[in-house]
Amino acid sequence: MFWLSVKSIFNNKSRFLCTVVGFFAATVILVFGVYYLYVSNAIANESFETTLAEQRVLLNEVLVSGVDYYETDEGFVGKSNPITQTMILDILSSGGAESVCALYERQQAFNAVIDGREMVIDMPVAADPAYDMFSMALVNSLKEQEADFCPIVAGERLAKENPFTVLISEATVRILGLSNEDVIGKQMTVSGNNGKEYVVTVNGVYSHELSGYYKIELSEFAYFNGPEEPLFIGVEFLFHKDFFKLLNSDENMEEPLYPSYLFVSFDSTDDIQKFIEKMYVKYGLNTVSDYMRFFSDIEQRTKQAELFIAMGGVIFLLSVFMNFNTMLINISQQKRFIKMLRLLGFTRMRIYAIHTLQSMIYGIAGSVSGFLTAYVICAVIGAVTLSSFDEVMIKSDVFMLPVQYALAIVGLTVALNVFSGFLISVVQVNGKSEKRKK
Repeated sequence: MFWLSVKSIFNNKSRFLCTVVGFFAATVILVFGVYYLYVSNAIANESFETTLAEQRVLLNEVLVSGVDYYETDEGFVGKSNPITQTMILDILSSGGAESVCALYERQQAFNAVIDGREMVIDMPVAADPAYDMFSMALVNSLKEQEADFCPIVAGERLAKENPFTVLISEATVRILGLSNEDVIGKQMTVSGNNGKEYVVTVNGVYSHELSGYYKIELSEFAYFNGPEEPLFIGVEFLFHKDFFKLLNSDENMEEPLYPSYLFVSFDSTDDIQKFIEKMYVKYGLNTVSDYMRFFSDIEQRTKQAELFIAMGGVIFLLSVFMNFNTMLINISQQKRFIKMLRLLGFTRMRIYAIHTLQSMIYGIAGSVSGFLTAYVICAVIGAVTLSSFDEVMIKSDVFMLPVQYALAIVGLTVALNVFSGFLISVVQVNGKSEKRKK
């Protein structure tokens, strides 16, 4: 039967080549599409897992920046994009926005003294007590990891009506060698650029995990400097927004006080993209989003891969149609051959098998050659791409398409050809027999 099928193929070489080329092209494009989809998702997942291991990822939070920094010949220059109260109210009325945390930064450092210890607060930060003190997305993330997590571990939040209150992180409390309870109510003397001193009262202590120390145990904090040397502490204090406003007034700064950052938390990620577009189009504000950073890239790559797969699918269907047409013509032209086989005692099933085998050879020749070609090309692409990545961050097997994916395409092609060859053979041979009976 095999040699009879081969002989039939050689009698129709042109159709055989056209059909094989079609299956070859379809298989190559399908393998490329699956490879691109697999590698894109694998790289994204590897990057995502690495990021999760090194820092906290908040998918339902968007950071709205009130200051954009640009690199110039003289260094980085900040450009202010005022975030007004009207904008904040508009944000809160946006679909899906759950809460807002407004933070204010001062470029001028503070010199401070608390409990006899001198400190330099290099970049003072204040919060607006009219809104949330911290990012609710971050707080909820910490609560998921620790059910009894509380943002304020001692004392209370900033007093709305008293600008001379301050929050201090428990990491700084540990550095100062104090307990959370002992530091509550202590007074801290702060001096600004104008040389004037202000006295603020510690109103509460907040969790060190909210101050950026991710996966660091509180017990690891100790004195940074000797008792006689000043401590250099960054964003470990949270001042009152109105305290910054008072400083600006005393220093004759005429510019209004605007938030440097807004941390907008959402109920879900569904409204994040619309919100980001609104901030840029309506207010010209830039945003940062972990969700858009990771998943929009995956979505874009997935769409590109789906285009490859769709193209391969179209060519694949055209190849199947071409195979149908080829088999139909072959069987129609083999009336005498089929009649001779019947006279020689061939059963209908054996005749079906000859044509089915012929169709299967078409599929195997096109799909296997396409699979081997595409797999070699993908391996070369993977090797070249891997050389441009840090091997520590991305595993080498990420750039190799699992063989089973490509073999599945080959198997599908051969199975469809077997089915189509058998079906056409049954219809055509039975149809001829019925005509002879009539």
